Amino acid sequence: MIRNGTPGIAPHVGDVMSFSDNATFSDPDHSDPGHTGVVIASSVDATGNGSITLLSENVSGGTIGSSSFAVSGWRVADVFGFAYSEWVQSGSGGNGGSTNGGGGGNDTLMIINGGGAAYAKTGVEPALGGFTQETVNSDATAIAAGGSNLAIINGGEAGYAKSGLAPVLGGFTSETAPGDTRAIAISDTGMLAVINGCGAAYAKPGIAPANGGFTQETVCGDAQAIAVGGSNLAIINGCGAAYAKSGVAPVNGGFTQETACGDAKAVAISDTGMLAIINGCGAVYAKAGIAPADGGFTQESVCGDGHAIAVGGSTLMIINGGGAAYAKTGVGPAVGGFTQETANGDATAIAVSASGNTLMIINGCGAAYAKAGIAPADGGFTQETACGDAQAIAAG
Repeated sequence: MIRNGTPGIAPHVGDVMSFSDNATFSDPDHSDPGHTGVVIASSVDATGNGSITLLSENVSGGTIGSSSFAVSGWRVADVFGFAYSEWVQSGSGGNGGSTNGGGGGNDTLMIINGGGAAYAKTGVEPALGGFTQETVNSDATAIAAGGSNLAIINGGEAGYAKSGLAPVLGGFTSETAPGDTRAIAISDTGMLAVINGCGAAYAKPGIAPANGGFTQETVCGDAQAIAVGGSNLAIINGCGAAYAKSGVAPVNGGFTQETACGDAKAVAISDTGMLAIINGCGAVYAKAGIAPADGGFTQESVCGDGHAIAVGGSTLMIINGGGAAYAKTGVGPAVGGFTQETANGDATAIAVSASGNTLMIINGCGAAYAKAGIAPADGGFTQETACGDAQAIAAG
């Protein structure tokens, strides 16, 4: 039973709500009647503000009718004068303007929860559930997803990967020794990349074999960040330059230089070859493919307005300087064409699935939300976790 005002949780379509004049919802002497209703619409954003529509009987002379009520800071306004409300979270919808259609298809969502455990699910629905536990508490320090492939760095800094969600708490292949994984990435084709303990990048085309099969991509100390998409690999090297290549071979080479030294703070790449960077002044740039070298980018934001980037398919997502999430399809127009996904200050992390069809955020209260598609603006998200229960997210 959800009490009104619970942070991070708003009524969903299909939820049955109860209303009372007293906090115990009791009426032993029949002098303090209550009320019930069913939520038929819910439009509540990631900050807990919006409205719900309730279908009720015994309203306006005994007829059945619908009425709308404001929601502010996760609290539903008094309904027909009743000061207390609670509900059974049985509906299939989410917050952020959702009227409970859609769903995330077959894309994978992955989180690290508040206890440091990894969980994964297929699709956006159901709200606040449907996850499979992948690790025990405190045993996931980083996660990655690509299609149905999952990768983690465990509590001992070892890399593990698996294909599919099952089985619960298992099924992973050991990829690196303890203490030998600083970063990890995996694609929908199974391409796996790591930064090892000495700061070198290694990559392999699939999850197998266990504890091996990697090709060395850089020397020690020459990999600050890695990203994969399909068979494409991108890195930021030791001098802060972005490089990208298609495929694993050759050893320590085959990369195309994408930026000058010091001009890449973050990098992301998709299976279509879409490449995005945050440059030295904090601006987002993107291009449709790996070529040409040292160019071909379109400026997507002004300096200082790119705090995070994510790509999947042909979808580009950013967190801007005000802490709002934006998304668009394709490269260009320059410094524009985005759809605003959250209010300012309400996006601390973002992820895009390999298909480009699913967007994820961690909002300002530390809850994970996901939606299928870029539209609608400022909404359409389904709540995936409660506030404070998402330390990291990944989308496959």
